[in-house]
Amino acid sequence: IGPGRRVLDDFQPLHHHIQRTLLAQLQVVDIRAAIIGMPFDHERIDLIPHGTAEQRRIGRGLISFSNKTLLRKSLDFVLSDSVRAQDAPLLIASCLMNSNNREVTWQWLQKNWETIHNRYHDDHLIVWIVKALSGFNSKAKAVEVAKFFKAHPVPAAQRAIKQVLEQIHLHAAWQKRDAKDITNFLNGLHK
Repeated sequence: IGPGRRVLDDFQPLHHHIQRTLLAQLQVVDIRAAIIGMPFDHERIDLIPHGTAEQRRIGRGLISFSNKTLLRKSLDFVLSDSVRAQDAPLLIASCLMNSNNREVTWQWLQKNWETIHNRYHDDHLIVWIVKALSGFNSKAKAVEVAKFFKAHPVPAAQRAIKQVLEQIHLHAAWQKRDAKDITNFLNGLHK
């Protein structure tokens, strides 16, 4: 990780936008390295201005692990002081929207709900997290989500919860109705 910074130092004449993008990429590498237990270059953490495209890129890099253990560590990092409070819900929602990470993120969300709810219970940002649950596609998952929010009410997201449950039921019905036709179509593409 350290040599990456030295390489960047060698290119000081780079246009500042290119330099910021390179710093952001190095920062993603640093954060991901820290999550897997490698040394982390904390000096770069504040070099990228908050709210920039580079910061959003860092966030997406942070939550893009396919390894479930590393994803959980990334999600824990999202709730740390190293991530701006207003960015955390959007990163959590991004994980929930990723079909490969949805179930792990949902389990993590339930486990960490008290912390999340305490931070965002009356904030519109909690709605982003709730709405991201709409990617589930089974009646069983709709029941699970409904039970969770019945036990953990979120008045600021009541409408979003109803919409999510409706969306999950629609996905389940669509899948039941059209799964066979879609499978036949896709199998026909490989002939």
